Amino acid sequence: MNAATATTGTPSETSTGRRVPLVADAPLADPAADRFGFAEFAHALCLLVDDDDTSTPLTIAVSAPWGGGKSSLGHMLETMLERRVRNRGNDDPRLVCWFNAWEHDDAPHLGAALARRWRARPSATGTGGGARSPRSPARCSRPESARARRC
Repeated sequence: MNAATATTGTPSETSTGRRVPLVADAPLADPAADRFGFAEFAHALCLLVDDDDTSTPLTIAVSAPWGGGKSSLGHMLETMLERRVRNRGNDDPRLVCWFNAWEHDDAPHLGAALARRWRARPSATGTGGGARSPRSPARCSRPESARARRC
């Protein structure tokens, strides 16, 4: 079971007639659904990366085995960043780029694959280089103005 998954609340019947709850093996995005305390780590990371006094470039490594909650942590972090921006009102959204390095393990230069992914992410205008991207793990950011936009 993924350390950060939540039960679906949908029971399933076994061959003996017992009903057991099903567990979704999918990352959480809502910190309120966190049952393992990962939201505290996501909140700490959110405060760090969204602080104007945090120097960039900044590298954060999240290491855990498969099913250890890395994607849930990233999704909760993204949710918290979106909420902070929304609560401030007139602030620009944080730019997030999900990148799955395993999909590019044969690339001669992983950095070039990441740069292509960044340029290809969809935007609100329907062209590349927008503020949203499809999901698939690891984050990137780039300066949008004098103040660096972090994620």
